[in-house]
Amino acid sequence: MYLNRLCEKSKFYFLELAYYLTLVDGKLSYEEKELLEYYKIECSLMDYSFESKPLKEIEFYFINRNNLEKNIVLFELIGLSYIDGCYSDSEKKLIEQLRNSFNIKLEVLEVFEQKIEELTKIYNNLENIMVI
Repeated sequence: MYLNRLCEKSKFYFLELAYYLTLVDGKLSYEEKELLEYYKIECSLMDYSFESKPLKEIEFYFINRNNLEKNIVLFELIGLSYIDGCYSDSEKKLIEQLRNSFNIKLEVLEVFEQKIEELTKIYNNLENIMVI
């Protein structure tokens, strides 16, 4: 949704972080795979192959980015966590770790989670209307 606002290098690191998040619960769902592909398109990196960069390297990169980029990354990752209908404990733990590393207030995280839940309901309602 907002990935086009990231700088080029941040897009690469975001994709790596998104890939890491999809694997953290041990289950790469169909919905997660689809969203990863969409992220690649949104970042204009359709041919990108995931490199499995170490989490610490990715975190260190984003720690030094501006608040807008950190907030975009966190928001998009929360959306990815919700995409399969299961915001697992391991995904929550990683999101919380990133929130702390990025120095983002807990209140911001809570607003992001609330907005993602609202968007999910809207999308689900629209899906139901489309099949009528």
